[in-house]
Amino acid sequence: MILNITQAASKYFVVGLVLCAISACSSYTPPIERTMTQLEWRQLQTKTYSVADELVVMKAVLAAFQDSGYNISSTSIVLGLITAQKKEQIDGGCVSISNPSRMPYCVIAIDEVATTTITKIGKNETRVRISIQKNGLTDSNGIEWTRKISDALVYKDLFSKVDKAIFLQQENL
Repeated sequence: MILNITQAASKYFVVGLVLCAISACSSYTPPIERTMTQLEWRQLQTKTYSVADELVVMKAVLAAFQDSGYNISSTSIVLGLITAQKKEQIDGGCVSISNPSRMPYCVIAIDEVATTTITKIGKNETRVRISIQKNGLTDSNGIEWTRKISDALVYKDLFSKVDKAIFLQQENL
């Protein structure tokens, strides 16, 4: 009797895996992470502004994140630190399993986390470094993968929004 229950459970498990592979559980592939030197990462993620007041730049970065759909997680004026994140739900994003000892799971959301440091350099300049990474979140509340964002257009877009926010503040608009 116990053997029959075990055999039946095994059959249902295999059928479930096959159905997941054929059905709406599509495959989600994490973004490919480029290999870059530390200097290349810093150049991609950093911009210097001719603004003496760090608070003006910090408010501009906050506005840029909010305009880009991020929620602000934490800020520290003293440290010049901002963390922000946004989540994107994935419908039916089953991830293939290379380890047969693991139960099937699905990546159900992508969590994008941005960390920013704002540093005054010299008398009239402020440097901003924005580092963004994506995390694949599973249906069991785990992180399956983490990737740094290396797309220059993502950073260019954010810095463009910071530029505009600084301009608006300086013009009192």
